[in-house]
Amino acid sequence: MENKLIMSEKYFSLPPRLQLEVADFIDFLSQKYRKTRSKANQKLNKEKKRKSHFGNAKGLIIVKEDFNAPIEDFQEYM
Repeated sequence: MENKLIMSEKYFSLPPRLQLEVADFIDFLSQKYRKTRSKANQKLNKEKKRKSHFGNAKGLIIVKEDFNAPIEDFQEYM
């Protein structure tokens, strides 16, 4: 809280021309931060993506022998 009070006092003690300069600088820093953060997020997203290769899921899916056998609950529809 103290720091905010000091910053606002410093800001309002400046002449209007310099207050505008400070506001422009704050906008510049905000844009710069958004750009660097956006680039960092893009880099993380690229790292998270896993390349698909043929056979990656081998052994994860098991098809039972009776897969094609008729289902008892559907006998009345057949």
